[in-house]
Amino acid sequence: MKQAKVIAEIGCNHKGEMEIAKEMIKIAKIFCNADVVKFQKRSNKELLSDDQNNAPQPNPLNSYLYTYREHIE
Repeated sequence: MKQAKVIAEIGCNHKGEMEIAKEMIKIAKIFCNADVVKFQKRSNKELLSDDQNNAPQPNPLNSYLYTYREHIE
């Protein structure tokens, strides 16, 4: 039987900043004993309508700016 691999989901939480991403990788290894990490990349311009992209963030505490588009960009 093979050993299971632990995958840490970092997603988009690094805000596009390499230093934050590197720190999150280190934390995943130290605290979660992760074998690998997973990031996400997507094009919201293709996935969402203009109305969805221009809508205000539903939870301002988790937002970097005012609209979903601004937050993602």
